[in-house]
Formats: sequence, structure tokens, C-alpha cells
Amino acid sequence: MPIALAGADQIPVCGTTSTRLQANNPAPAKGTWSILNGVGGTISDIHNPRATFSGQMGEKYKLRWLVEDSPCASVDDEVEILFSPYPLVEAGRGAIIIEGESVVLEGSGEGTLLWSSPQSLDNATIAQPTASPVVTTKYVLQATSAEGCVSTNEVTITVLRKLRIPTGISPNGDGINDVWLIDGTYDYPDVSVTVFNRWGDKVYTSTGYNTPWDGTRDGKPLPDGAYYFIIDTNKGRKAFTGSITILR
Repeated sequence: MPIALAGADQIPVCGTTSTRLQANNPAPAKGTWSILNGVGGTISDIHNPRATFSGQMGEKYKLRWLVEDSPCASVDDEVEILFSPYPLVEAGRGAIIIEGESVVLEGSGEGTLLWSSPQSLDNATIAQPTASPVVTTKYVLQATSAEGCVSTNEVTITVLRKLRIPTGISPNGDGINDVWLIDGTYDYPDVSVTVFNRWGDKVYTSTGYNTPWDGTRDGKPLPDGAYYFIIDTNKGRKAFTGSITILR
């Protein structure tokens, strides 16, 4: 008695309209493919158990693999094939935030949605959750269609350090608090730092902050007292302003 095995159902076949059939080789018997259900399907070689089957996107097909070995009885097996598109998915635009801030992701997609890194999202199963990452994070949005096809797209939310700006320095040469150490400036290579005296005269300016200010102007110590600063990160954010006191 010959054996007919048409192969496992191929549901779904995602993002394409052709697939290789997986029937058994019935030699010395003869096998023949036929299409029972579905519109627009073609088989590259009806006698090849591994023939290529092509159809239409969104169409479900049923194929029969008939094995004949005269004078024995013929046997057959069936396989179903569904060609399904990948669901559309878009994770949206990236963003730059300061640590402690949140941003709404601009995702969209078809089917069932799921974001990666759910611990920093208020809801990982909606298109546009609120993200509150503490470090720079790549979010991957996965869309799964009803047929089981999966698409992904990703977006990166860059988290910059919050500047920690001391309110005073004591540049007396004791090695303690002698310079104005602004924590976090390494995240802002183009930061501009400007310091003024009480009359509005500029006493210090810098683009980038690799060398902290030591309370001098043109190399000469400034007198004790209050000074006023503007720190612009040049990241499209409002500049930081405030006062710093020199006290030796």
C-alpha cells in the first residue's frame, strides 16, 4: 500500500505568495498535486512532491497529494496554505529627554501590539504609551496579525543626564570645592556656560565644559560674592539660570 503525506499545513505563510510544498516522495509510486480550494493558485510541477506553489495574498488554499501505485489502491492527503501579509507597524520618531522626564511614544500598527522594555512604559500593549526610561532605551514595537504574522519596528529614546549645578565654590587652594564641578555636562558636548557679575559684566564663558571654572577672570581671582550664570545645553531646551557664590 502506497503512502501519501502532503506535509504540515502552512498557516500562515507570511509576506509572500509562494511556498515550497513538503509532500513525501512516493517512488516507485506516482504522486500528483491538485488544488481543491482557493482562487488563482498554480503548482510549478504537479508530480514533484517539493514543487513550488504560488497563490494570491490573503487567499486560503487546500491542496491534495494523490499517490497511485497500480494495481494497489490510490491514497491521498491534504494540506492547507494561507498567504498572509505582514501587519503594518511604525514605532514613531525618536526623542531626547532629560532623566526624570517622560515622553509619549508615537507608535501605530495593525493587529495585536506589544512593546519591549515594558518596565518603563505605562502600558506595553497600546500604540502610544508613556515612556519613562532612566537610561537611553531602544523600544521595539511588535505587531501580530490575526493570522499570526509578525512585524517589528524600533525607536530610540535618548536619556540625557540632568545637570547638577552647585550653588557655590571656595577657590582657596585647599583642593576642596576649588572649582565649579557641574555634574552631567559630558552628555552635552556643545553646552555653553556663561557667568556674569552683579553689574552684568561677563566674567567667564565656555563652549563645552571640559575645564571647570575656578572663580577667576582672565586668570585673576574674582572677589567673593554672588555671580549669575546661564547654562545652555544647546539641545533645544530652556537654558538653566541661577546664582553661584564665591566664598573663600
